[in-house]
Amino acid sequence: MRTWLAELNEIGSLWTKPFPKIGKLCRDPDDDHVIAAAVAVRAKWIVTGDLDLLDLSAYKGIRMVKARTFVEEILAR
Repeated sequence: MRTWLAELNEIGSLWTKPFPKIGKLCRDPDDDHVIAAAVAVRAKWIVTGDLDLLDLSAYKGIRMVKARTFVEEILAR
């Protein structure tokens, strides 16, 4: 896990471009920017406790999961 966190620190970057337009996806429109950010950076996961995002479960191949699910799946690899 520590190795993975160290790698994450090395590959991280600051996004400065506008997010893509994704329309209204989430039942809470204040959460749409989270999905747009994930689309912009080609994320595979959104790790969240937000029930509105979790209710979607996925968008364009981006999975929305709780932290426990994410960690369990990462450790299982």
